[in-house]
Amino acid sequence: MTDDQGWLARRRRRLMDGYADRSRAKAAAKAIDSSRPSVATVAVWGLAGLVHLTTVATLVLGAWLTLIAPSLVLRVPGLVIVLFGLFLVPWPRSVRKLGAHTRVDLPELFALLDRVAEHNGGPVPHLVGFDPDYNASTFALGRRRVLVLGAPLWVAAPPHARLALLGHELGHFAHRDVLSSSWTAPAHRALEQWRLVLRELGDDPFDGGTGLRIVTVVIRVLVLPFRALLAGYVYLLDLLAASSSRSREYLADLDAISTGGSDGALALLDTLLAGSAVEAAVGRAAIRRDDAWHEVRTTLARDDLTTRLRRRAHAVQEESRIDDSHPSHAQRIRLVEEREQVGPGVVVDTATWHRLDAELEPYLDSAGSVLVDAVRYQH
Repeated sequence: MTDDQGWLARRRRRLMDGYADRSRAKAAAKAIDSSRPSVATVAVWGLAGLVHLTTVATLVLGAWLTLIAPSLVLRVPGLVIVLFGLFLVPWPRSVRKLGAHTRVDLPELFALLDRVAEHNGGPVPHLVGFDPDYNASTFALGRRRVLVLGAPLWVAAPPHARLALLGHELGHFAHRDVLSSSWTAPAHRALEQWRLVLRELGDDPFDGGTGLRIVTVVIRVLVLPFRALLAGYVYLLDLLAASSSRSREYLADLDAISTGGSDGALALLDTLLAGSAVEAAVGRAAIRRDDAWHEVRTTLARDDLTTRLRRRAHAVQEESRIDDSHPSHAQRIRLVEEREQVGPGVVVDTATWHRLDAELEPYLDSAGSVLVDAVRYQH
């Protein structure tokens, strides 16, 4: 039995590696025709449409019962249905809660973003936010494009890796995957919102006597099929969108190479692989009440080629799945290494970096304080 399982695991790994290699080669050749949606993309649009239809139908039914139904017995449930339908609506994220900043707040950063966008031929974000996550992301807030930079990643990355990071993230605006559109993104967000509520209804027991415990058991039983249905629906949506998402990730990596050069793109991936080292550095600073960003920079400054190669070797062992929305770090590194080596397409002098660092310092420090507090209170 053990040998069979080992053989199956190796066979699955070879199949996934072959699939990943083909996907990477396709992206590297830029052989993706965005003007011709695939069958999977059309299916994702249809699944998103069913989510929107469910929300609209719920609101219409509730409004009809509330306003037109002749009996008060029907109007009261109608009002409840309306309130439930409003809950189903995937309300957009608040700019105030995000803490996003405009060109007026960050002139140096937006000047650099203008140069990156001009070089790669993509759009510029309208808003930029900072958060404590070791990542970066983009999304749409209505018609406004939002770039979110993870403070730990920005601090940990060397200058040429930061250029590659900006090129990669702005590349997502140019190569939007199927789940980032104004039609599909709200539907996906709504599904996750529904799953969260059903999970809380099914998992959180009521405090009280035997009667309330019975109610808890009944609610769990009633909620279970809906939880299973939503889980399957979200999985199917993610599965159909995964290929598009991976391809767009590779295209964004090509933009990272174009912006920061081959060395910058590789340095960015090495910095991403150093996430555990950065986390440990922040933890040490939190316990000692030292400067977290100084500890992060000092820790990564000690990295040598042997350390980076060891992290890359470990990344090769990452499991690949057909429903993964992102290619593995190993595949992304191969993409950079297989391409012809190029220099940075956007060059920034030392004086500009100093001005940019001074401009971003209060925002990075604010995000760092949140991160340090979260780590400190965990201990």
